[in-house]
This record gives sequence, C-alpha cells and structure tokens, in this order.
Amino acid sequence: MLEATGIALFSVFFGVLFVFALDRIFNSPAWIRAVVLLMATAGVSSVPIWFQKWVVRVRSAESVAKLLGQRMPAVGDALLGAIELSQSDSEQLRSPALCKAALKQVAEDSAKRDFLVATPLSRHRAWGSLAATGLALVTGLWFLFPDAISNAWARFATPLGNIPRYTFAAIEPLPMRVIVPHGESFPISIKLATGSAWNPIKATATIGDQAELESKLQDKGYEFEFPPQIESGTLSLSIGDATPSVQIEPKLRPELERIQARLYAAIPDAMRHLPTVLPCERSQLYPKLTKYRVAAAHSLQLQHRVVP
Repeated sequence: MLEATGIALFSVFFGVLFVFALDRIFNSPAWIRAVVLLMATAGVSSVPIWFQKWVVRVRSAESVAKLLGQRMPAVGDALLGAIELSQSDSEQLRSPALCKAALKQVAEDSAKRDFLVATPLSRHRAWGSLAATGLALVTGLWFLFPDAISNAWARFATPLGNIPRYTFAAIEPLPMRVIVPHGESFPISIKLATGSAWNPIKATATIGDQAELESKLQDKGYEFEFPPQIESGTLSLSIGDATPSVQIEPKLRPELERIQARLYAAIPDAMRHLPTVLPCERSQLYPKLTKYRVAAAHSLQLQHRVVP
C-alpha cells in the first residue's frame, strides 16, 4: 500500500509540475493536458488495485501460505498442511500429541526461513522519495508563485475547460486580427499590463516564416515596425513566457469615388438658381456660408459617410 500511495501522489504532483513547466514555454494545448491527466489517473488507480490484491485477498492464513508457496513451494505446502491440521477437530481428537509434534516441526522449520525472499520486491522507498520531492516542489512554488501554480492545478484538473494560461509577463489584451495597409509597412504596439510580475527587457515578433524582429522595453511596452505585407499571416509574439498570436490581414486602402456638399445656410436671391447639392470643385461658389455637410462615398462596402 505504501508503494501504491507513493505512485498516486507522484503521478498527481508530476502532472501539475509538468503543466506548470509547459505553460512557461507555450500555451499547452488541451489534448496534452488531457493525456497528462489520464496518466495521473492511472497512477491514482493503483491504490484500489493494490488494496484489493494485497489486503482484501491476503486476509487469511491460507492465502498467506499460498502466496509463500509461489516462491517457496516446500514451505508453502508445509504451512498449508499445518493450518489444515490445526483446524481439524477430528485429527486433534485422534492424536493430540502427533498434531502438536507436527505443528512444532513446521514452526521450527519456518523460523529458519526468511519469508521476505518470497514476497514481491517493494519499491515503496523510491516512490515515497519521488512523492516527497514532488510535494516539496509544489509547496515551494505555492509559496513563491501562488497564482501560477494555482493556474497550473486548474488547467491540469480540467484540461477541456476554458481556463486561460497564466503568464508572469502579462500584456494588455490583443485583437484576434489586425487589418493593415496592403503593401505598406505598419507599426504595432504591445503594452505590458498593470501589475505584470515580469517585465522582459526585450520582445520578439515574427510573421509566418519571415525574419524575426526584436524590440526593447520602453515605457512599459514594445514597438515593432513590420515590412509591407501582401498576404494574410499569423503574427507570433514572444514576450517572456507570454506567446500570443494575432492574425494579420492586408487590405487595400479605400478610394474616394464621389463627394457632395448640401447647403444649410440661407442662399442670396442672386444665387438661388444654383443647385443646393454641388460637386466638390464648385464649393468655392459659397465662400461665406458657415454651415454645410459633406457626403462622401468610397470604394469599400460603406456607401456614404457624412463629414460635419
């Protein structure tokens, strides 16, 4: 039982420490954490299995003698015979002295034997040491980094749950995708969140298989200037143990197709023959008007935009 308990504790502690270490490198996927949890569950299941095998099934003298007989057949048979003799009332009534002598003989022979040789090899010391080491590591991390180890426990116990990864380098939320000008360089700014436990001195970023860019920490953030892009790609960032990603989508800039101005001020009588909706180039005919509105249409899906 000690060996099974050590295996169970080591399996749980190893699973938590493995998830903790993996999350420091990248966001461990759910399937990996699920496999780790299944392995830990298999280790914990050894407790009832061993209890059934070494406690429930070895509760009588006969079962112990049969167990010894697997490694020491002569001793096992002698013990089984002595047990049957001691439990037989008829034999004891018929010849008490003979039964007593037979039992004494078996006892003397058994005293000269080392029954530990017949027992299965136990590794409870090794498993106990591993379990104690795992407990010490988890306890130490709990005192040093309570938020991180608590997050690792939660992600280990519920691998399919929607539990975000804790990172010592905490950054402000990023959008899922960023639309950038097609064929033009563009900047992206990454800010560290308030209360970040780690402020890395530099950060790196790559788009697909392109060259890696590096930025130094300035004003609690990192500034990147990316080269022109003509195809969509994934921007991968590495800021300490934080490894977020953003989808980059290059789009052509909108083109202005039409613009009109609608007048709202009083029009002099001499100018009433002119239209109130004018193309842009004729707006100079009304230099003294103070109130007007411009309606513009461009090449994107937006049909009109009103500019005050």
